[in-house]
Amino acid sequence: MSQKTLRQLARAYSRGELGKEAYRQQRTTLLQGILAGDIPLQENVYPAPLRLPADDPANDVATLRRNSKHQAQREDQTAIQVTPGPTSAPAPRTASSAANNKTSLPLVVGIAAVGFILVVVLVLYLGAGRNRDTAAQPTATVGSVAPGRGLY
Repeated sequence: MSQKTLRQLARAYSRGELGKEAYRQQRTTLLQGILAGDIPLQENVYPAPLRLPADDPANDVATLRRNSKHQAQREDQTAIQVTPGPTSAPAPRTASSAANNKTSLPLVVGIAAVGFILVVVLVLYLGAGRNRDTAAQPTATVGSVAPGRGLY
């Protein structure tokens, strides 16, 4: 096995260059070698972040923000210039469409009120019927059984 990193093995497996068993075997060998100390790990070297000289007044945070805002405004102004094209007038409204808009709100409110009333009536009717059925059922109490007669 060549000295591949775990990331390189995973990439090769995801591309289909390694089968499932070959990937698992190479990964196990690599991890066992790293844990045993046989395979040295290389430290990742990242570039240092950029630092601006502190003594330069142009690098002041407020100045940088102000300059970036002005730059963005200039880019916004010059980026796209739209020329208005010919506009068409909206289609004239007919008398029937205006009348339909005025009558639709009361119609909707009326339908909603009728629906609400139907729901309330159904709930009351079904609830009252349920109470009557359970009230008509006789229930046995201790004093209601005649002596010598059992409940069986």
